[in-house]
Amino acid sequence: PVPRRIEVTSYAEVVLAPQSLDAAHPAFSKLFVETEQVPGQRALVARRRPRSAGEKPLWLVHWLAREDLETCGDLETGAIEHETDRMRFIGRGRNVARPRALTERTPLSGTVGAVLDAIVSLRITLDLPPGARKTVCFGLGAAPTRETALEWAARYGRLRSIGPLFEPATEPSCARSIAHFSLPAAPDRYRPAGDATPPPRGSPISE
Repeated sequence: PVPRRIEVTSYAEVVLAPQSLDAAHPAFSKLFVETEQVPGQRALVARRRPRSAGEKPLWLVHWLAREDLETCGDLETGAIEHETDRMRFIGRGRNVARPRALTERTPLSGTVGAVLDAIVSLRITLDLPPGARKTVCFGLGAAPTRETALEWAARYGRLRSIGPLFEPATEPSCARSIAHFSLPAAPDRYRPAGDATPPPRGSPISE
C-alpha cells in the first residue's frame, strides 16, 4: 500500500428561479444571480436579485462538512478551493463531461460576484496514509434569508450533525433516495436531489 492524495470537487449549477422561467429564458434568468464567499466558513452563498418589489428573495448555500474542521483549513487560506463561474470551471469549447477544472492541474480560481453563469464548486485535497479512511460531505440548501442559509451551514458543518438525518435511509423503503425532510428549527424545506422515494411516516426526516 502507498499513500494517496485525492482531490474531491463538488459542482452544482445555480438557478434560483422557477423551472419554467429558466427553461424559457436561461441566459436572461442567470443575469440576476450573485455569488459570495463567506469569510470564516467553508461555504458559498448565492442569491437572486429581485426583479420586482413583490418578488421574494431566495438564497442558496453550499458548504463542506468534515469532522476535523479545525485542521482542514478554509476558503480564505486556500486549503479549500472554490469557484462560482461556470466558464472558468468548464473551459471554452468543453462541457461538463470533460471540464477544464478536472483535467488540468490548476487550482479553482476563487471567482465570486455577479458572474454571467453561476455555479457553486468546492474542492478539498485529502492525504490518505495506507489503510486510512476519511469522509467529507457537501451540503446544498436554499433559504429565504442569508442568515438562515449560513445558520444551516454552521449547524451541519460537522459530520456528526448530518448522520442522524439520514439514518432512516437504511430502511428498505428508503434504500434508493430520500424525497425530502425538514431541517430542525428551519422555516423552509431542504430538498436533496435524486428520485423521490419518501421516508417512512413518523421518521425524523418525514414530513
